[in-house]
Amino acid sequence: KMPKYAIVSEQGRRPAMEDAHRVEINFANKGWLFLAVYDGHGGAYAAQFTGQNLERFFLEEILKGNHPKEAFRAAYERISQELAHQESGTTAATCLIGDKILYCANAGDARILMVGENDAIQLSCDHRLNNEEEKKRVVEAGGIVDWPYATHPKTSEGLMVTRSLGDEWAKSFGIISDPYTSEYALQRSDLAVVIGCDGLFDELTNDEVATIVRQAPDMKTASETLRHQALDVRKGTDNLTIILLNVSEIFRKRESLMKRWTRIFRNVRK
Repeated sequence: KMPKYAIVSEQGRRPAMEDAHRVEINFANKGWLFLAVYDGHGGAYAAQFTGQNLERFFLEEILKGNHPKEAFRAAYERISQELAHQESGTTAATCLIGDKILYCANAGDARILMVGENDAIQLSCDHRLNNEEEKKRVVEAGGIVDWPYATHPKTSEGLMVTRSLGDEWAKSFGIISDPYTSEYALQRSDLAVVIGCDGLFDELTNDEVATIVRQAPDMKTASETLRHQALDVRKGTDNLTIILLNVSEIFRKRESLMKRWTRIFRNVRK
């Protein structure tokens, strides 16, 4: 049975669509889930290339026996090297779900949010100048803070994010591709994981997103409400990409599978 998920992918009021996304429901032929949102800037090339290749690079690292967190780091670094010949860039928020564990990685301000019955836990880190560690690295590398942008000391070109894939022109003033990584064990009270670009999270808070998800009867309705809030009600001007995945089903399915195997094993022993 396929996991229940929904996707929003809209250009919004921007002149071009520079986002990309991926959902793989049988990653590595193991029944794992791979989810990703890539929010491009300076052109669509970096996001499209990352959408087509990061998953493959990540799988190659997994097949070498690397832990998912290390595999994400290596895949992000390889993508960045592959994008070095051009000027566009992209943020990334990526998630692998297998055996009731979420492995997350992100660079930039696309966000991963776990919505539970009573809480909302951010599993990613926003890489912007309001993060003091990020700001310190940019300033020490010679970057100029022209709020909210980290800018090149000579050209005044800038980025709102302090980590990204691509953006070779910005590496000299502290913009890096190394992702933040996290690991999370699914709880019985978890409802859905939401991965969204800043087109969502600049308009709605984590708690507002969580409330909408909790009140919706299914992922499709939740995605439509989030889209309506971000673009129509709050008049967001950015591209909008959101992936919502029902994780309560994954938890229940894994649990029932374990119970079934336990019963079979007991019967065999008898």
